[in-house]
Amino acid sequence: MRMSTRRWAGVVLLLVPCPLLAQGAPALADSTLRRPDSLSSVQALTNGSIEMAPADSVEGPLLFLPGVGNSLRGISIRGTMPEATGATLNGIDITPGTRGPWLALPTTGVSNAWAVTGPLSARFAAGRALQYELPTMADSAGARISYATDRFMGASSLGVNRFTGRGGVSGRNYRIFLAGTLMGQRSADFGTDARDIPIFAPAGVDTTVRFAAFPGASADTLDVAVPAWAITRGDCDAFAGSRNAGIAGNYEADCTGDRVPGSAVSRYSAAVSGQYDVNRTAMLGFLALKARTDARVFDYSSALNPANRRGDQQLASVYAVTLSGQLGRSAIPGAYRIGVSRQVNQQMDGPLTPEGELKTRDPNLGLMLGGLDFRWDFESFPVDSQLVDNFRLNRQGSRRSPYDLANVDQYNLHDDFRDSPYGLPGFAESGGPVGLLALFNERRNIGFADLSWPVNRNSVITIGGNVTRYDVTNYSHQLTTQIFSDVYIEHPTSMALYAEQHFNYEQFSLSAGVRYDRFHSNAERPTTLDTLRFIPGTSQPNPDFGTYQQYPAISSYGTEGQTFLILGNALPLRGTTTDEAHSALSPSLRGALRLGEGTVLRASIAREARMPDLAQVFTGINTDLTITNTGQLFGSDLAFERSWQEELGLRQRLGEHLALDVVGFHRATDSVAIPRFVNLLNPTRNNSPTALRYFVGAGHYGTQGASASLSYDTPTLGAMLSYEFLDVEQDFENASMNAWSRPHTLSAVIQFRAPRALRSGFLARSELWAGFQVASGTSYLICRDFDDPLAGATTYSDEPCAGFFSMQSERLPMRKQLDLRFSKALGDAPYAPRFFIDARNLLNFTNVIRAFRDSERVEVARERLIAEGLGGVRDEATQNGAYDAATGAVNLSTPGICAAWVTTQGSGGAPNCVALLRAEARYGNGDGIYSEDEQRTAVGAAFDATYLTRFNGTPRRVRIGIEVGI
Repeated sequence: MRMSTRRWAGVVLLLVPCPLLAQGAPALADSTLRRPDSLSSVQALTNGSIEMAPADSVEGPLLFLPGVGNSLRGISIRGTMPEATGATLNGIDITPGTRGPWLALPTTGVSNAWAVTGPLSARFAAGRALQYELPTMADSAGARISYATDRFMGASSLGVNRFTGRGGVSGRNYRIFLAGTLMGQRSADFGTDARDIPIFAPAGVDTTVRFAAFPGASADTLDVAVPAWAITRGDCDAFAGSRNAGIAGNYEADCTGDRVPGSAVSRYSAAVSGQYDVNRTAMLGFLALKARTDARVFDYSSALNPANRRGDQQLASVYAVTLSGQLGRSAIPGAYRIGVSRQVNQQMDGPLTPEGELKTRDPNLGLMLGGLDFRWDFESFPVDSQLVDNFRLNRQGSRRSPYDLANVDQYNLHDDFRDSPYGLPGFAESGGPVGLLALFNERRNIGFADLSWPVNRNSVITIGGNVTRYDVTNYSHQLTTQIFSDVYIEHPTSMALYAEQHFNYEQFSLSAGVRYDRFHSNAERPTTLDTLRFIPGTSQPNPDFGTYQQYPAISSYGTEGQTFLILGNALPLRGTTTDEAHSALSPSLRGALRLGEGTVLRASIAREARMPDLAQVFTGINTDLTITNTGQLFGSDLAFERSWQEELGLRQRLGEHLALDVVGFHRATDSVAIPRFVNLLNPTRNNSPTALRYFVGAGHYGTQGASASLSYDTPTLGAMLSYEFLDVEQDFENASMNAWSRPHTLSAVIQFRAPRALRSGFLARSELWAGFQVASGTSYLICRDFDDPLAGATTYSDEPCAGFFSMQSERLPMRKQLDLRFSKALGDAPYAPRFFIDARNLLNFTNVIRAFRDSERVEVARERLIAEGLGGVRDEATQNGAYDAATGAVNLSTPGICAAWVTTQGSGGAPNCVALLRAEARYGNGDGIYSEDEQRTAVGAAFDATYLTRFNGTPRRVRIGIEVGI
């Protein structure tokens, strides 16, 4: 079938809002019930634009559009908190109740993507600003697959291998579309200049030393292999001048440039969608999506101890079935849609099995198709009601952790020698695994229905609703301690009803809607019976005597089943109270007015209600204060977050292809959950007041600003230049002011397709997608701890200030980015091979994404750690008579000195001596005299490798690839 130029015009980016002011009632179809309307500001990438962009996620290209901001915490829409941004897929809400990991959609599968930056239609829940649509069939028969890699980029290569595919089949009454992406990356990206800080990995045995475990003993002789440390990330020639041949030759190991060993990341996402025509007016639709990310967690200190190495896996799936069709036989029929959806979000974080760790240490192509093998998962360590009861009541000897919590010393890490590449302790040789075990699962069952009906030729009313049942299972527990542990199984529910009427006339369009939301956590929170007849220390009656008060003493207040006699009634010491149900009514009014030829004014105002984050509702609900400490954060019975949002916009067409869009906006949000200290009476301490941290709905913030965008649109070229000013005001205690906002953002996007006319239509011989952005840096608060003046210096700007005193706000440097993807077809055949180049941060800008909370004292913190390191070397060298107090040097040049070397505890320490010799040969001149300056260099290098590798964003990364048709 011939492709017309009109077909090509539809491929160009829709870059600015475009209110539809057509005469008569709007067309009613299934798509009208799952796409955003155009009465609010909408930024869009349509007709395959996502696939053209240089991005691994569908959200990536949207970040170049006005109103869509990015931060380490996620996507922010016009200054809203990133955690509040939700998403829909084909009109179905896919946002987790815990606002946790989302479903990673395949970039080849999303035909249209919208970011609704203005007030939402009443049919969408608050915050569902990102809206995606999967096609139900391929554009044409057959399929296309592609492969991209960065393996030819030398030291900049992260070992990326990315495969994509899409295609479809169709028949007389059915259409099916399939898409998927598979990506392996042999190393995580540690940012610009990370290569300047070498990372070492064991490269076999340097030497084996034999020594007596205790000097003077005739038995207990030990043979210990001292590891050889070779540079992996970094420059192999960094120590080429060393007198030690092994160090100079990097122990014959190859450097891997920017790659960090044991940090591979593997992702896949797959989508299937389709339609079946039941009859001429009804259609059955279905979609199935599944995505998984497996990531090795790099832990430098576990380089010698594979048993303590960890992984993180996130899995998400969505399955849905819908029935939609037309109602009535009039010229303007109604439309309906009903459906059900089953959705799952799952995350596991914990130690790997020995076999799984070895298998995924450096996977081929970076792909971990079999996933990560965890020592404990949902099958080997089920999170069930029995486990929750054991934890809640702190039953001694019961299953609360995979370990025996009464005898945890047997699992300790063993750091016996200072056998790190820096001649320092800290790299445990055995023991464990220890650390966090996190098992999380959220399941959602959703039922929904929508109906649109034309009241007359100028008016359409839409009504609908949905019901959701959540099943949330969470186990977050340190393997060897209960401090900060959190275990629960909860079953909250939510529902919504909405009605919206659209009026469409020649000169204006108007939409009035109302939405009713209801949420119930169904949580039972622990309470304690107040048994004090008088206020402590007084003779005044206690007004709370005989009542139940909130306090996290689930297991420590009395014994299970214990009662207290009050007025002849035996009341249990422990009780529970059930959360209340919360509801909210949210009206909205949106309209657009045609002022003249090519001029459209739009205005809207809406009240929104956002369901609270379930993690903030349930956290700590079963945690007794006696097994943790007062730094524990507890959840509470949170209500809806409420917002008022308004915008006023003007769109002016300046020519046949050129248009200007200007908009001003404001949002005020209150009842935001924030951590706050709450004074509670401790029943186990005579009702003494205790300040505990709880999530309370007491925060509010406001955003206001303006944006202007200039767009150019032709059948082959789409371009947009935009500027946005944003001001965020908030009153959150102990949090970064405007931590997710960027006051100024200048963006440009260009999409170009060069078609060539063929008998069969048009073929894009060349394609270009480029996005450029300059934006203000995000801000953060300086943190200082009065008890430990240096503690704040080693926390990062994206971490909370909890426990620290907050100083004035600081802002990170400006962010600059240029991403580009260019492809060219080799021939005129519809499925001719196509080569492409994909470049991220093409100009290699250095973007700072983190900073120390107190950058002025970082050098002080570095000096403190150096002093501690030098002090340990001094004490041990003094023990062995090798320390020169006058110069601070350690004399390791005496022949045979290592054989009799002892630790500061007096046990055999020959490996320590060898490690100090190697550190001197690596960071010094190799003469065996470990001077103080050489020691400072080695310890400073350890500080840098530990703390200075998280600060910068992605440097220039380039991939090349090929796409073919089959």
